[in-house]
Amino acid sequence: MRIAIGAPGNGALLKDALAERLAEDGRVSDVLDLSTPEITYPEVSFQVARAVAEGRVDRGLLICGTGVG
Repeated sequence: MRIAIGAPGNGALLKDALAERLAEDGRVSDVLDLSTPEITYPEVSFQVARAVAEGRVDRGLLICGTGVG
């Protein structure tokens, strides 16, 4: 399974930890990190959704930095 992951800067620690765990999972063939330090939650959410819709990945995982997203 191919998974896109993304988070704004204030969610980077959790995103990095989850990406590491996913990369170690034998069921996951690729983890595509669409985050950048300056990206906003709305922008990264659109990028992850676009990757799923276009078939570049099978699933998307979004992490917000506030707990509200």
